[in-house]
Amino acid sequence: IVEESPETSLVFATSFRHPLFGIDGKDEHYLRVMRVKGSQSRENFGPIHELWRARNSTDDTEDILPTIGDRSCREPKGLQYLALHGMQVKKLRNGKTRMAVVLHHEQRESIELFDVDIKGKDISDAAVPAEVKWIGCVSPPTGKESLNDVDFDSEDGRYLFASEGLTALYEDKWNLLKELASPTPGRIWMYDLHEETIVPKVIDTTSHA
Repeated sequence: IVEESPETSLVFATSFRHPLFGIDGKDEHYLRVMRVKGSQSRENFGPIHELWRARNSTDDTEDILPTIGDRSCREPKGLQYLALHGMQVKKLRNGKTRMAVVLHHEQRESIELFDVDIKGKDISDAAVPAEVKWIGCVSPPTGKESLNDVDFDSEDGRYLFASEGLTALYEDKWNLLKELASPTPGRIWMYDLHEETIVPKVIDTTSHA
């Protein structure tokens, strides 16, 4: 999944690797970033840099406590076949840039939240043009609903929206193909990150293929 941030001239990308699609990808849990200079022609694309990678199970660094979202949440660690999907990057009214990313895993279906530190435009191409800091996460109502895409308001990032995706993502491949081939009910969830106990609410019901 690719997300362009026009105000920063950066393009962000997630990995989506899942064994149901015949893609191992157990070591490819990453976010990446690339700077685009001027018009979007190939010669203006800068090098691709790794921005964030999920910690492995042997990483014994101290857990980062969340500053937003579910206070019991911790940064992803030790999850094989981790798939990062829908993404949104926006500059908030206070000048900070925030990123929200859907994370798919059998043990953890969530929206991961990051603060993005954009570096100056005068840095060299060899330098990473941005850094991210994990700040928290939220989960779907039961933790089992598969999420697809994500968005949030650009005022202060208080309201987070997520569309429901494929319910058969962690079942066998044929159930997944059957779901892809026919219209299925999809829901849009709204999270209020200022609530003490975050309970997502359904704000729309629609059909999609």
